[in-house]
Amino acid sequence: MTMRVRLHLAATAGLLALALPLAGCGLGSDPSSTDSTLVWGLGTAPRSLDPAHAFDGESMLVSNELLEPLVSLDPTGKPVPRLAESWEQPDPRTYVYHLRSGVRFWNGADLTAEDVVYSIERHRDPAVASELAGYLAEVASVEATGPLEVTIRLRSVVPEFAHTVALVSHTVEKAFAVEHGDNLGDSTTLTMGTGPYRVTRFSSQGVSLERNDDYWGTAPAMAELDFEVVPDAETLRLALDSGEIDGTFGVPPDSSRSWDALDGVTVEYVSAPVTTMLTLDVSAEPWDDVHLRRAVAYAIDREALVRTVFNGHARKAASIVDPELWSDLLPDDQVAALYDGLADHSYDPDRARSELAASAHPDGVAFTLQYPAQSPAISKALQVIKANLADVGITLTLKEVTPDKWLGDIYAHQDLGAQMLLLGADYPDPGALPRLLLGKANMSPNGFNLANFSTPETERLLGEERSPDPATRTAALSRIMQIAGEELPYIPLYYGDEALALDDDLEYGVAYSHWVPFFQEWASHVRPVS
Repeated sequence: MTMRVRLHLAATAGLLALALPLAGCGLGSDPSSTDSTLVWGLGTAPRSLDPAHAFDGESMLVSNELLEPLVSLDPTGKPVPRLAESWEQPDPRTYVYHLRSGVRFWNGADLTAEDVVYSIERHRDPAVASELAGYLAEVASVEATGPLEVTIRLRSVVPEFAHTVALVSHTVEKAFAVEHGDNLGDSTTLTMGTGPYRVTRFSSQGVSLERNDDYWGTAPAMAELDFEVVPDAETLRLALDSGEIDGTFGVPPDSSRSWDALDGVTVEYVSAPVTTMLTLDVSAEPWDDVHLRRAVAYAIDREALVRTVFNGHARKAASIVDPELWSDLLPDDQVAALYDGLADHSYDPDRARSELAASAHPDGVAFTLQYPAQSPAISKALQVIKANLADVGITLTLKEVTPDKWLGDIYAHQDLGAQMLLLGADYPDPGALPRLLLGKANMSPNGFNLANFSTPETERLLGEERSPDPATRTAALSRIMQIAGEELPYIPLYYGDEALALDDDLEYGVAYSHWVPFFQEWASHVRPVS
């Protein structure tokens, strides 16, 4: 949701369902069998099996089982080998990846460097209009420098590029993609990958996968993996309770207590660097008025949101940057001092009214905000915000739209106005969100500067933030956060938890974290309890 840091349609948003009823019988009578079917609940069907047009949480859950990147991220967010068995960085702008030998696509064709190069270069092709194009803006070239060697050269130093590769290198067979053209990834053509599962069915109702018995790595425990789309949160909970599905990442935080009470199901929560915010297009009225933006910020009771809507499974946000992302750059005490020094827009209705009086709209303003359907947590949060704003003289009209329209309008980057956005960091670094939400480069279709906010100072700082020197980066990022807090193109609301709900007959074999379901192949870690 560059989301370039991903739009979060899964865990934090609750369930964004497009379709239809359950079909699937879970583990059945023999949960210890390695020939069982794992049935996983999704909030919405993937928009495509083509990663260029499927950059959202639910789509990535599926595509990570089918198409493999050069590297994945481990549970701590560190890049680890996948199709590349090793890599090296001979200089700050060059990355050389050495591919595994003996890897085959599902049709038996050998993986080559040309397949990887083609898959990355598709995102750079304007005709493809990839949702991932922004991640590759600083790439100068992608070349096959050997049958099993890929070299990527950058125009400038990009500190996070080693992590970025985990997002932009999911590899499809070149011959298959060329043959099928614009139909790649649709419900008829499907796709051709090297992953541990191959796809046999894809529709608005769900996706069916079967184990790839010729997989180069460790074979998954489950012979089949069915993703079933469930239309609402309560239906999903009841399906897990009855055994119709075996697990989901789509636990809606607003109803977490009823999920926690399920018998025979364990729900695990983890904090996640996912920021929910209001985005305000400062290039057009009425949001070009900083006093009005401040009035909105002071009017919202974030602590009430966390307490009443999210049952404590969220944290009040003081910035677009989650403080947990600073762990590799600053010690905890310096992080705390940095956030203490930011502009404080805690709930204060009187200050909100004063800012409104100082604005070009002293008698109030009315605006409309659209949000994705079947997302109860977002809906409830917006109802709280609507009441908060009404209390100070600002009228908010809410418009529920389909998840596809919500995403489509965001990617189109037109008539932005005010938006509700959930954005999750793609790597454990405080620069992740500022690089996406700020800067002229992101003020275009498929760009995520939804506020259209740019100043000469922020443009300069975004360049300095990419320095290999930690002190320079820290200073630049600190100042970017200060500017964002003062000018408020984005109004941060909360950082949400993510959850894994799993039948007690199953276990998840690695540590669960934010980096697990969206940045690595995850289903092979689900296995019967021994």
